[in-house]
Amino acid sequence: MKRPREPIGSDSESEGPIDVGREGELRQMARPLSTPSPSQMQARKKRRGIIEKRRRDRINSSLSELRRLVPTAFEKQAEMRTEEDLLDLEALAKAEGQFQAVVEREEEKIEAVSAHRHVEM
Repeated sequence: MKRPREPIGSDSESEGPIDVGREGELRQMARPLSTPSPSQMQARKKRRGIIEKRRRDRINSSLSELRRLVPTAFEKQAEMRTEEDLLDLEALAKAEGQFQAVVEREEEKIEAVSAHRHVEM
C-alpha cells in the first residue's frame, strides 16, 4: 500500500510515493501451499538421486586424486598393518608354544599315571 507524498513545500526530503506495507508479499504468504502431484514428486526424487550420485562420484574422484598425490601415506599405512600383523602372528606363535608345552606336560602326567596303574595290576 502506497500513500502519496506530502506537497513539495513540506519538510520531506524525497519525492514520489512512500511504501508503507508489503501487501503483495503478505497475500502470497497467506495463500495455502499446494501439494505436489505424484509426477512432480517422482521427478524430484529422480533429480535428487542424480544429484546424490554426482556428489558421491565427486567425493570418490577427490579421494582417488588424494591417493595418487599422497602414495607414501598409504604405503606407510600398509606397512603399519603388516607390522601389526607380524606382531599378532608372533604373539600367536608364542601362545601356541606355551599351549603345546602344557599339552605335553599333561600327556606326560597321563602316561605316568597310566604306567603306575599298569605296574600295580
